[in-house]
Amino acid sequence: GEFWYGLRTLHCLTGQGGWEMRMDTKLANGTNIIFQYKQFKVSSAKDKYKLTVGGFQGTTTDPIPYLNGMYFTTKDSDNDQWYKNCAIDHLGPTGGWWYRSCRRVQTNALYNYKYGIRLNNNWHSLPFIEIKIRPHNCNI
Repeated sequence: GEFWYGLRTLHCLTGQGGWEMRMDTKLANGTNIIFQYKQFKVSSAKDKYKLTVGGFQGTTTDPIPYLNGMYFTTKDSDNDQWYKNCAIDHLGPTGGWWYRSCRRVQTNALYNYKYGIRLNNNWHSLPFIEIKIRPHNCNI
């Protein structure tokens, strides 16, 4: 199933203290990839839910720094840097996300949509993605 925690809730959680983020993905070819970040924060609605992410740890190219500092774009709130709205017009209907100019990562794309994530200059579908956050001082 699909579950979206919500931008307001993400801001309430990550607006205080330090947070980490982990993205577990499965590409359409069956490859599992884990992306871990030592810094993760979502700003308030007043700041258009700006994304702050950094401190990548992983075994593949990091697609997320491209999105660092970007504002959340939806079909009715165009905050990306492309001349059109990435949530509507680029590569088909992709949904809301922290787009810069519609490239690299589109985790809210339609299921099995071929433009889910760009790694090593190749696009991959993301039939599975799970994003987890936790406070820095959590050693579970």
